[in-house]
Amino acid sequence: MSAPLGALLHRLRLSQGDTQAALAQKAGVARSTLQRWENGRSSPRLPELEAVLSALGASPEDRRQALLLLPAPRAIHRLREGSSQNGLVTLPTGGDLIRSLRQRSGLTLEAVAERLGVRSSTVSRWELGRILLPPDRLDRLCDLLEASSAERNALYREPLFQNLSDKGSLEAVANRLGTLRYSLGDPDELDYLALEADLTRCDLDEPAIRILLSLAYSSHARLLIGQRRFKEAALRADRALEIARTPIGESAERALLRLRPWIYIPEGWQFDASCVAVGAAVFKGKRLNARRGVKLMESWLKERVTHEYRAWMTSELGGYLALEGSVEAAIGRAQEGCRLASIGDNPLEVLFRKRDYARLSLKVGRPGEALSVLTSYDHESWNDPRKTLEGRLLMVEALLALGESAEAHEGLNRVYQELETQGLAESLRTKADKLAEQINERERGYRYGRALVEQRRRFQKAFGAIEREIGPTDPSSP
Repeated sequence: MSAPLGALLHRLRLSQGDTQAALAQKAGVARSTLQRWENGRSSPRLPELEAVLSALGASPEDRRQALLLLPAPRAIHRLREGSSQNGLVTLPTGGDLIRSLRQRSGLTLEAVAERLGVRSSTVSRWELGRILLPPDRLDRLCDLLEASSAERNALYREPLFQNLSDKGSLEAVANRLGTLRYSLGDPDELDYLALEADLTRCDLDEPAIRILLSLAYSSHARLLIGQRRFKEAALRADRALEIARTPIGESAERALLRLRPWIYIPEGWQFDASCVAVGAAVFKGKRLNARRGVKLMESWLKERVTHEYRAWMTSELGGYLALEGSVEAAIGRAQEGCRLASIGDNPLEVLFRKRDYARLSLKVGRPGEALSVLTSYDHESWNDPRKTLEGRLLMVEALLALGESAEAHEGLNRVYQELETQGLAESLRTKADKLAEQINERERGYRYGRALVEQRRRFQKAFGAIEREIGPTDPSSP
């Protein structure tokens, strides 16, 4: 049953001035059937809903809203087909969440099918949103994939995310996106799917909505790249880039600048989409394709861009050159990125580029250079606890690579204290734990080496005492 759908049909009928009997006759359904739909006691099948909407002369937006409210896989599939033709968005479904959970668990389609006693093609249809799971099988699937309570709650709702979150005003959606992009904790993919679903329900002809949708897709793609899910990342990155290529009016730009300047700056969202699309393209194949990233970045750098974005893209180019093995060229690009950033009037851009330079130096085996960069600025100037700790972890990594275990240990203790007080991202703690293990291994190796030296010293002392007692031994004697 779908009370919201019934309310929509009721409103549309009244706006046309039709009685239930008149509309039922036009649509070719029984009056009692239409009455049950409007009262929310039952739901129409997709062909019946389309017949009623046609009889009402419903607008494309009203049709889209009606399909969103119909709890049927065919309705969602119809919406996905329609939105894909616009090249802008594909409505998230429960299948997208199931695929995300499966890949997070590291299971193949075949492995899930075997454990649930179904065919792999059936699991594939679940992920495509073609069929719904029976409640008992959905319970078993959630147990198998270790779904959280929030993820279970989303999967038990049809359509996915219906009434799960309040899409609210444009400002509310922009704030939700900003919270996800700049959260102190690790973002949850469920939150991105819910946000994309809410944006899908908005008017996609509105330029401001398309900008927010592009930013949501590119941010989601970065999350997937971090999880090494490169093919899925490429899909969302391509969608973000497709939207970014669509001309946006000045009114939309002014609206978003008023909403939240730190989410959106002119041209920034287009470059964000471009950079994440390149990253996904480089890693999505069976083999890393750094040359592709180099060529794309070099081609975009030929266009007219501000110092700020040229610094960003130059730094990104340095990363792909390093992956290609061109170390000196990569370092040169990183240094050039820092220089270009210093020309502009955005101090945060300078910090970003210096951080990129330090990361690159560590990757190519130049910890001294990385440490020099990291000590050239105050990490507290980020005014962002997460970025401050990211910088400190880079310093610990550089000190460890230089053999300064004591200083590295001291820096890591400070990081752990901040992690406890700030409640920051689990990914930062994971990175800290890996560095702690490296420090412990080095200290164990140091203690083992000291023990060997001490054992050798005692042996030499004992052997010297024997020689003094019986005289020196002749190595040539049998």
